[in-house]
Amino acid sequence: MLPNNKLLTFSAFDDMAFDWTPDTITKVAILDLNTGKVTEPANVNTHHQMFCTGLALLADGRVLINGGSNDSATTVYDPVTNTWTAGSLMNIPRAYEGDTLLSTGQVLTLGGSWYDAAGNKNGELFTRGVGWQKLSGVLAQNILTADPGGVFRADNHVWLFGQSGGTVFQAGPSKQMNWITTTGNGSIAGAGLRGDSADAMNGNAIMYDVGKILTLGGAPAYQDVTGSGMNTQATNRAYTIDISGGPTRPVIVARTSNMAYARSFANSVVLPDGYLMAGSFQAAADSAAVSAPRITLMGRSFLRRISSMLMGRPGCGRSSILLLPRPPRDQRLRSQRTPRRSSLRWFV
Repeated sequence: MLPNNKLLTFSAFDDMAFDWTPDTITKVAILDLNTGKVTEPANVNTHHQMFCTGLALLADGRVLINGGSNDSATTVYDPVTNTWTAGSLMNIPRAYEGDTLLSTGQVLTLGGSWYDAAGNKNGELFTRGVGWQKLSGVLAQNILTADPGGVFRADNHVWLFGQSGGTVFQAGPSKQMNWITTTGNGSIAGAGLRGDSADAMNGNAIMYDVGKILTLGGAPAYQDVTGSGMNTQATNRAYTIDISGGPTRPVIVARTSNMAYARSFANSVVLPDGYLMAGSFQAAADSAAVSAPRITLMGRSFLRRISSMLMGRPGCGRSSILLLPRPPRDQRLRSQRTPRRSSLRWFV
């Protein structure tokens, strides 16, 4: 969601396909929430196929996109001028990494072995006017899950939350949590286990209040691995994590009530009234999308499911649910299709 009341979407070199080809275009479309209209897909050529990337919304409203199918590349989008600019290359190529904006205005990226399965995707820091700098003290080995697929899957989709003083809290998906510092060479130190939670790859984590995080679902492994014997079914468990005491105080983890549905590849958003909405999902790491996924609305105390709305189409991996300004009146209760089969649906 951009500061100019527009929603940015992008795919890969094609509307409905990706590959690992370097130095190619990315298809981009923008929804104008004032009019409800979506632009025709445009070809953006920053020599960066922006599929399976990291992403951070910078303090000035620009969007930083790093890694993915071009695993060292960085692109910055400026919504004010509607321009795309190639940024400096990362020192460590990565894809499916985690990004977060820091209180300093910098960006931390960590993990991301999906592209090359190389491991050692240690932290890097992006600074405007400087580019990417390695953080030799922020080691990716501290964030790994016990995925039977190895590091190729064990360091993906890191849950990172920027805090004061340039610090970062890593809430998952590994059951081991960590505090990260980003000054000098940086550091990473254990913050305890996430209660009795297993690793929760492709789960979801969202900050619902100052210093308070809710984690939802996830699975012990990214996908089935033949012969591993690991149960890759997603969980319906949810946990609250209180980090309001900062790095010098114990992290408080509490198991809250289970969700109505086990969820993997889900997404969630906090609403202005304090409720939380969790979106479509898969029931297991390797399953197809649930044929009748439901969007669930949960109370701020997270003690019970309050209501559930049946979606009009199956969910799919990493579908997004976003808090938007109210759309035009004639757009509020109907789906809108982009030119190439993707769809948008308003909920009010």
